[in-house]
Amino acid sequence: MKLSRLSILVLVLAALMGLSAQVVGAQQTNQLDVVFVVDTTGSMGGFIAGVKSNITSIIAGIAATGADYQVGVIGFGDPDTQFFQALTADSAAITAGVNALYASGGGDTPELTYCGVSRAVEQMAYRGGRRIIILIGDANDKTGCDVAGIAGTSDDTIARANAKAVSVCAIPLTSDATPHFTTLASATGCGVYPATDPAGLVAAILNIVRTINLGAGVSAGCGINVPSGSVVGSAPAGARAFYAPDRMTDNTSITLNPGTYWVIGQDASETYYKIILSCQFLWVRKDTMGPNYDSVWNGAALPTRIVE
Repeated sequence: MKLSRLSILVLVLAALMGLSAQVVGAQQTNQLDVVFVVDTTGSMGGFIAGVKSNITSIIAGIAATGADYQVGVIGFGDPDTQFFQALTADSAAITAGVNALYASGGGDTPELTYCGVSRAVEQMAYRGGRRIIILIGDANDKTGCDVAGIAGTSDDTIARANAKAVSVCAIPLTSDATPHFTTLASATGCGVYPATDPAGLVAAILNIVRTINLGAGVSAGCGINVPSGSVVGSAPAGARAFYAPDRMTDNTSITLNPGTYWVIGQDASETYYKIILSCQFLWVRKDTMGPNYDSVWNGAALPTRIVE
Protein backbone atom coordinates (compact mmCIF):
# COMPACT_ATOMS: atom_id res chain seq x y z
CA MET A 1 0.00 0.00 0.00
CA LYS A 2 1.45 3.40 -0.96
CA LEU A 3 0.70 6.32 1.36
CA SER A 4 0.06 9.78 -0.03
CA ARG A 5 2.12 12.75 1.13
CA LEU A 6 -0.86 13.95 3.16
CA SER A 7 -1.21 10.54 4.85
CA ILE A 8 2.48 10.50 5.73
CA LEU A 9 2.17 14.03 7.12
CA VAL A 10 -0.76 12.94 9.30
CA LEU A 11 1.26 9.99 10.60
CA VAL A 12 4.24 12.22 11.39
CA LEU A 13 2.07 14.78 13.15
CA ALA A 14 0.38 12.01 15.14
CA ALA A 15 3.76 10.73 16.26
CA LEU A 16 4.99 14.23 17.18
CA MET A 17 1.85 15.07 19.13
CA GLY A 18 1.76 11.77 21.01
CA LEU A 19 -1.68 10.78 19.77
CA SER A 20 -2.86 7.18 19.52
CA ALA A 21 -5.14 5.67 16.90
CA GLN A 22 -8.19 6.27 19.06
CA VAL A 23 -7.65 10.03 18.65
CA VAL A 24 -6.22 10.37 15.15
CA GLY A 25 -8.00 8.60 12.30
CA ALA A 26 -10.46 6.69 14.45
CA GLN A 27 -12.63 9.68 15.09
CA GLN A 28 -16.18 8.29 15.25
CA THR A 29 -18.94 10.15 13.49
CA ASN A 30 -21.46 7.32 13.44
CA GLN A 31 -24.65 7.32 15.40
CA LEU A 32 -25.51 4.29 17.53
CA ASP A 33 -28.98 3.76 19.00
CA VAL A 34 -29.37 0.92 21.50
CA VAL A 35 -32.73 -0.15 22.95
CA PHE A 36 -32.96 -2.63 25.80
CA VAL A 37 -36.13 -4.75 25.51
CA VAL A 38 -36.47 -6.63 28.77
CA ASP A 39 -38.83 -9.30 30.09
CA THR A 40 -40.25 -7.87 33.34
CA THR A 41 -42.18 -10.87 34.66
CA GLY A 42 -41.54 -12.19 38.18
CA SER A 43 -38.85 -14.71 37.28
CA MET A 44 -36.63 -11.89 35.98
CA GLY A 45 -36.01 -10.24 39.37
CA GLY A 46 -32.40 -11.35 39.83
CA PHE A 47 -31.45 -10.60 36.24
CA ILE A 48 -32.96 -7.11 36.31
CA ALA A 49 -31.17 -6.39 39.59
CA GLY A 50 -27.90 -7.46 37.97
CA VAL A 51 -28.36 -5.03 35.09
CA LYS A 52 -29.29 -2.20 37.46
CA SER A 53 -26.20 -2.70 39.61
CA ASN A 54 -23.96 -2.69 36.53
CA ILE A 55 -25.60 0.03 34.48
CA THR A 56 -22.62 2.39 34.89
CA SER A 57 -20.29 -0.20 33.35
CA ILE A 58 -22.79 -0.92 30.58
CA ILE A 59 -23.08 2.77 29.67
CA ALA A 60 -19.28 3.02 29.74
CA GLY A 61 -19.10 0.05 27.38
CA ILE A 62 -21.44 1.73 24.91
CA ALA A 63 -19.51 5.00 25.16
CA ALA A 64 -16.26 3.13 24.49
CA THR A 65 -17.45 2.30 20.96
CA GLY A 66 -16.63 5.92 20.18
CA ALA A 67 -20.07 6.40 18.69
CA ASP A 68 -22.55 9.20 19.11
CA TYR A 69 -24.85 6.95 21.13
CA GLN A 70 -28.36 6.97 22.57
CA VAL A 71 -30.08 4.36 24.76
CA GLY A 72 -33.75 3.53 25.33
CA VAL A 73 -35.61 1.01 27.51
CA ILE A 74 -38.81 -1.01 26.98
CA GLY A 75 -40.29 -3.78 29.13
CA PHE A 76 -42.61 -6.62 28.18
CA GLY A 77 -44.54 -9.35 29.95
CA ASP A 78 -48.09 -10.61 29.71
CA PRO A 79 -50.61 -9.03 29.17
CA ASP A 80 -48.82 -5.74 28.43
CA THR A 81 -45.64 -3.88 27.48
CA GLN A 82 -44.17 -0.75 29.03
CA PHE A 83 -42.22 2.21 27.65
CA PHE A 84 -39.62 3.16 30.27
CA GLN A 85 -37.21 5.50 28.46
CA ALA A 86 -37.05 7.12 25.04
CA LEU A 87 -33.71 7.17 23.23
CA THR A 88 -31.38 9.58 24.99
CA ALA A 89 -27.68 10.26 25.48
CA ASP A 90 -28.25 11.53 29.04
CA SER A 91 -26.54 9.02 31.38
CA ALA A 92 -28.79 10.01 34.28
CA ALA A 93 -31.91 9.43 32.18
CA ILE A 94 -30.60 6.09 30.90
CA THR A 95 -29.85 4.99 34.45
CA ALA A 96 -33.30 6.11 35.60
CA GLY A 97 -34.93 4.19 32.76
CA VAL A 98 -33.11 1.00 33.66
CA ASN A 99 -33.78 1.49 37.37
CA ALA A 100 -37.49 1.85 36.59
CA LEU A 101 -37.56 -1.78 35.40
CA TYR A 102 -39.22 -4.09 37.90
CA ALA A 103 -40.15 -7.76 37.91
CA SER A 104 -43.72 -8.73 38.73
CA GLY A 105 -46.57 -10.94 37.60
CA GLY A 106 -46.10 -13.72 35.12
CA GLY A 107 -46.32 -17.17 36.62
CA ASP A 108 -46.90 -18.70 33.23
CA THR A 109 -45.60 -18.48 29.69
CA PRO A 110 -45.41 -17.32 26.92
CA GLU A 111 -44.76 -13.56 27.07
CA LEU A 112 -45.27 -10.63 24.67
CA THR A 113 -41.71 -10.72 23.32
CA TYR A 114 -42.69 -9.92 19.72
CA CYS A 115 -44.83 -7.03 20.90
CA GLY A 116 -42.00 -5.59 23.00
CA VAL A 117 -39.56 -5.77 20.10
CA SER A 118 -42.07 -4.31 17.64
CA ARG A 119 -42.83 -1.48 20.03
CA ALA A 120 -39.09 -0.74 20.26
CA VAL A 121 -38.89 -0.72 16.47
CA GLU A 122 -41.91 1.50 15.89
CA GLN A 123 -41.94 3.90 18.84
CA MET A 124 -38.27 4.82 19.28
CA ALA A 125 -36.99 7.87 17.39
CA TYR A 126 -34.02 6.26 15.63
CA ARG A 127 -31.45 8.33 13.84
CA GLY A 128 -29.54 7.46 10.69
CA GLY A 129 -26.77 5.29 12.12
CA ARG A 130 -26.54 1.77 13.59
CA ARG A 131 -29.74 0.59 15.30
CA ILE A 132 -29.60 -2.22 17.87
CA ILE A 133 -32.18 -3.89 20.11
CA ILE A 134 -30.76 -5.95 22.96
CA LEU A 135 -33.52 -8.47 23.75
CA ILE A 136 -33.40 -10.06 27.22
CA GLY A 137 -35.82 -12.71 28.50
CA ASP A 138 -36.37 -16.19 29.89
CA ALA A 139 -39.61 -17.37 28.22
CA ASN A 140 -40.97 -18.31 24.83
CA ASP A 141 -42.94 -15.84 22.73
CA LYS A 142 -46.64 -15.13 22.57
CA THR A 143 -48.46 -13.85 19.49
CA GLY A 144 -50.42 -10.65 20.08
CA CYS A 145 -49.85 -7.09 21.25
CA ASP A 146 -51.33 -4.49 23.57
CA VAL A 147 -50.43 -1.70 21.10
CA ALA A 148 -52.89 -0.86 18.35
CA GLY A 149 -51.67 -1.61 14.84
CA ILE A 150 -48.93 -4.05 15.91
CA ALA A 151 -49.70 -7.69 15.20
CA GLY A 152 -47.08 -9.09 17.58
CA THR A 153 -46.19 -12.10 15.45
CA SER A 154 -42.77 -13.40 14.51
CA ASP A 155 -43.08 -12.56 10.81
CA ASP A 156 -44.54 -9.11 11.46
CA THR A 157 -41.85 -8.27 14.01
CA ILE A 158 -39.04 -9.35 11.70
CA ALA A 159 -40.53 -7.40 8.80
CA ARG A 160 -40.85 -4.25 10.92
CA ALA A 161 -37.26 -4.54 12.18
CA ASN A 162 -35.79 -5.12 8.73
CA ALA A 163 -37.84 -2.29 7.22
CA LYS A 164 -36.17 0.11 9.67
CA ALA A 165 -32.74 -1.58 9.64
CA VAL A 166 -32.97 -2.52 13.32
CA SER A 167 -30.93 -5.57 14.40
CA VAL A 168 -32.12 -7.69 17.32
CA CYS A 169 -29.23 -9.01 19.43
CA ALA A 170 -30.76 -11.70 21.63
CA ILE A 171 -29.85 -12.84 25.14
CA PRO A 172 -31.98 -15.89 25.99
CA LEU A 173 -31.76 -16.85 29.66
CA THR A 174 -33.37 -20.29 29.34
CA SER A 175 -33.66 -23.02 26.73
CA ASP A 176 -37.36 -22.10 26.35
CA ALA A 177 -36.44 -18.65 25.08
CA THR A 178 -33.60 -19.73 22.79
CA PRO A 179 -35.48 -20.89 19.65
CA HIS A 180 -37.65 -17.80 19.28
CA PHE A 181 -34.87 -15.39 20.25
CA THR A 182 -32.57 -17.06 17.73
CA THR A 183 -35.13 -16.61 14.96
CA LEU A 184 -35.41 -12.89 15.64
CA ALA A 185 -31.65 -12.41 15.87
CA SER A 186 -30.70 -14.38 12.77
CA ALA A 187 -33.43 -12.80 10.65
CA THR A 188 -32.39 -9.26 11.56
CA GLY A 189 -28.63 -9.59 11.26
CA CYS A 190 -27.41 -10.00 14.81
CA GLY A 191 -26.38 -12.90 17.06
CA VAL A 192 -27.46 -14.90 20.11
CA TYR A 193 -25.59 -14.51 23.40
CA PRO A 194 -27.03 -16.98 25.95
CA ALA A 195 -26.68 -16.37 29.70
CA THR A 196 -27.83 -18.32 32.73
CA ASP A 197 -27.22 -15.96 35.66
CA PRO A 198 -27.08 -12.19 36.34
CA ALA A 199 -23.29 -11.99 35.96
CA GLY A 200 -23.50 -13.85 32.66
CA LEU A 201 -26.22 -11.48 31.47
CA VAL A 202 -24.07 -8.41 32.14
CA ALA A 203 -21.12 -10.09 30.39
CA ALA A 204 -23.35 -10.86 27.38
CA ILE A 205 -24.51 -7.24 27.15
CA LEU A 206 -20.91 -6.00 27.20
CA ASN A 207 -19.95 -8.61 24.62
CA ILE A 208 -22.69 -7.39 22.28
CA VAL A 209 -21.68 -3.77 22.79
CA ARG A 210 -17.99 -4.29 22.11
CA THR A 211 -18.58 -6.30 18.93
CA ILE A 212 -21.15 -3.98 17.36
CA ASN A 213 -20.24 -3.13 13.77
CA LEU A 214 -20.76 0.61 13.59
CA GLY A 215 -20.95 0.51 9.80
CA ALA A 216 -18.81 3.45 8.71
CA GLY A 217 -16.77 2.92 11.87
CA VAL A 218 -13.91 5.30 11.29
CA SER A 219 -14.60 8.86 10.16
CA ALA A 220 -16.36 8.82 6.78
CA GLY A 221 -13.57 10.91 5.29
CA CYS A 222 -11.20 7.99 5.82
CA GLY A 223 -13.25 5.57 3.79
CA ILE A 224 -12.43 2.81 6.29
CA ASN A 225 -14.88 0.49 8.03
CA VAL A 226 -14.22 -1.22 11.35
CA PRO A 227 -15.39 -4.77 10.56
CA SER A 228 -17.61 -6.61 13.00
CA GLY A 229 -15.50 -8.79 15.31
CA SER A 230 -12.59 -6.35 15.46
CA VAL A 231 -11.14 -5.82 18.93
CA VAL A 232 -9.30 -2.92 20.53
CA GLY A 233 -5.79 -3.99 21.55
CA SER A 234 -2.95 -2.26 23.36
CA ALA A 235 0.52 -1.41 22.05
CA PRO A 236 3.52 -0.65 24.31
CA ALA A 237 6.12 2.06 23.75
CA GLY A 238 8.37 1.38 20.78
CA ALA A 239 6.04 -0.90 18.79
CA ARG A 240 6.40 -0.43 15.06
CA ALA A 241 3.77 -0.47 12.32
CA PHE A 242 4.46 -1.37 8.68
CA TYR A 243 2.70 -0.85 5.36
CA ALA A 244 2.52 -4.58 4.58
CA PRO A 245 3.75 -7.87 6.09
CA ASP A 246 6.31 -8.23 3.28
CA ARG A 247 7.75 -4.74 3.78
CA MET A 248 9.17 -5.02 7.29
CA THR A 249 12.15 -2.66 7.23
CA ASP A 250 12.91 0.25 9.51
CA ASN A 251 12.82 2.79 6.70
CA THR A 252 9.18 1.92 5.90
CA SER A 253 7.87 1.74 9.46
CA ILE A 254 6.05 3.99 11.90
CA THR A 255 6.81 3.98 15.63
CA LEU A 256 3.52 3.72 17.51
CA ASN A 257 2.72 5.73 20.57
CA PRO A 258 1.72 3.66 23.60
CA GLY A 259 -2.05 3.30 23.48
CA THR A 260 -5.00 1.42 22.05
CA TYR A 261 -5.69 0.54 18.42
CA TRP A 262 -8.38 -1.34 16.51
CA VAL A 263 -7.10 -4.82 15.57
CA ILE A 264 -8.83 -6.27 12.49
CA GLY A 265 -7.20 -9.72 12.19
CA GLN A 266 -3.93 -11.43 11.32
CA ASP A 267 -2.04 -12.22 8.10
CA ALA A 268 -1.83 -15.69 6.58
CA SER A 269 1.52 -16.38 8.26
CA GLU A 270 -0.11 -15.62 11.64
CA THR A 271 2.82 -13.33 12.43
CA TYR A 272 1.30 -9.84 12.07
CA TYR A 273 -1.86 -8.05 13.16
CA LYS A 274 -3.69 -5.65 10.86
CA ILE A 275 -4.58 -2.42 12.69
CA ILE A 276 -6.02 1.02 11.95
CA LEU A 277 -3.81 4.09 12.43
CA SER A 278 -4.51 7.59 11.11
CA CYS A 279 -7.03 6.53 8.46
CA GLN A 280 -4.75 3.75 7.23
CA PHE A 281 -4.62 -0.02 7.55
CA LEU A 282 -1.14 -0.92 8.82
CA TRP A 283 0.51 -4.05 10.24
CA VAL A 284 2.33 -4.77 13.51
CA ARG A 285 4.13 -7.85 14.73
CA LYS A 286 1.80 -9.93 16.91
CA ASP A 287 4.34 -9.98 19.72
CA THR A 288 4.08 -6.17 20.01
CA MET A 289 0.29 -5.99 20.40
CA GLY A 290 -1.64 -7.35 23.37
CA PRO A 291 -5.14 -7.30 24.87
CA ASN A 292 -6.67 -4.15 26.29
CA TYR A 293 -7.54 -4.61 29.96
CA ASP A 294 -9.77 -1.59 30.49
CA SER A 295 -13.21 -2.02 32.05
CA VAL A 296 -14.90 -2.44 28.66
CA TRP A 297 -12.64 -4.87 26.81
CA ASN A 298 -11.50 -6.77 29.92
CA GLY A 299 -8.61 -8.45 28.14
CA ALA A 300 -10.70 -9.65 25.18
CA ALA A 301 -8.67 -11.91 22.90
CA LEU A 302 -7.44 -10.26 19.71
CA PRO A 303 -9.02 -11.66 16.52
CA THR A 304 -7.30 -14.63 14.91
CA ARG A 305 -9.18 -14.54 11.61
CA ILE A 306 -7.02 -14.27 8.47
CA VAL A 307 -7.34 -10.97 6.61
CA GLU A 308 -5.71 -9.58 3.49
